[in-house]
Amino acid sequence: MAIQPDSESFGATLSAFRLARGLSKAALARKAGVTTVSIWKWETNRRKPQGEYLKRIAIALNVTVQQLQSQLVNRCPLCGNEHFEPSVLTQFTRVAS
Repeated sequence: MAIQPDSESFGATLSAFRLARGLSKAALARKAGVTTVSIWKWETNRRKPQGEYLKRIAIALNVTVQQLQSQLVNRCPLCGNEHFEPSVLTQFTRVAS
């Protein structure tokens, strides 16, 4: 069975982890062994990584697949925009040396 992201906000979560690590799309792509275009498509929810690609991204970001699939953003019921949940994101911003 393939591992698939559940949330429509997967792209925002991926972007949040990438930015928290100080990585550009190109740098994450190199670390994960994928193309920059793939990272862009995943972050904009045009495509979703599956199986091995999801695992590669999690490893490159030093998180688990479950953390990568967690919802770090909430959709605002008033404006409809996605807003980051800072209390959740801050626990992932420190990368072990």
